[in-house]
Amino acid sequence: MHTIQFIAAFGNEDKSVNLTAHSGNSGGYHLYIDKYFRGQMFYRNERWVFFGNMEKELTFEDVEILGQIIDANN
Repeated sequence: MHTIQFIAAFGNEDKSVNLTAHSGNSGGYHLYIDKYFRGQMFYRNERWVFFGNMEKELTFEDVEILGQIIDANN
């Protein structure tokens, strides 16, 4: 299973971020922040989309950046 790990700033806090590829062939990734599952990312209709319990906290730009990180590590 492919995992991308890095530290990201959330306001004044640094948090551990893991993007873990789904098992199978869905092309999606699970998003974990400080080891807590926050949602899923998928590449759909030529852009990255996020589904989960942080939809209000993550902006479109945040999702795009996470998608760029995934693309750069594949």
